[in-house]
Amino acid sequence: MNPPSLSLRQRRALAALLSCNTIEDAAKFAGCSRSTLWRWRQSEQFSAAMDAAASELTRIMIEDRVQFVLHAARTIEEAGKRKREERRRVRAQEREKVSAGE
Repeated sequence: MNPPSLSLRQRRALAALLSCNTIEDAAKFAGCSRSTLWRWRQSEQFSAAMDAAASELTRIMIEDRVQFVLHAARTIEEAGKRKREERRRVRAQEREKVSAGE
């Protein structure tokens, strides 16, 4: 995600730009000024690294959401099965009561 050709501060800036809410926060986190961030963002190397990192982050987020949705679907399906089983059990008990003349 972070090419070794970027400096430690640039890698921190890259992470900050992808995670902070504002450029000011990202600059603070990276330990540099907003103008330094702007200058780095104009460089081809940093820009390419940022694009790659953003793509990877997007892929991870999509994968995470897919797993969340699949888990939610399984949970809903299991809850539906439990509900149907409970209804069958209750109906069977009611039929037994009717058969027993209660």
